[in-house]
Amino acid sequence: MMMRICSPMSTTGTLLVLRTSIQRCIVLKRFKDAWSLASTLDNNTDCWNELARAALHHLDVETAIRAYQQVKNVAMVYSLHKIQHVEDRNLLAGHISLFLERFNEAQDLFLASSNPIAALEMRRDLLHWDLALHL
Repeated sequence: MMMRICSPMSTTGTLLVLRTSIQRCIVLKRFKDAWSLASTLDNNTDCWNELARAALHHLDVETAIRAYQQVKNVAMVYSLHKIQHVEDRNLLAGHISLFLERFNEAQDLFLASSNPIAALEMRRDLLHWDLALHL
């Protein structure tokens, strides 16, 4: 049986140690270990969001979907499901950059992908007309 850490009896020190351990696992790209530690915390959205963002940074869409499901971020889960099976790494990274609002990076990745028109579509959807004209 798994013990919940965030009970009324838990100490701030224990929570700090757990958060530090989760951050270390994320830095080491040990997402399964970070997942296990984060699941011991009750409703700690910061940990789940941090794990999801790190997974996206490393193009681990499946882990990001599961982490965003924990914090009930339906929009991100839906968006990630739509791109989950994209094989072109540049195109996948472009979509992820777009979701994380890093538009210039997304544009560069889209232009280097097998679907460079996605850069134009992104700028059009964002109403960045001047930048869209330069593409």
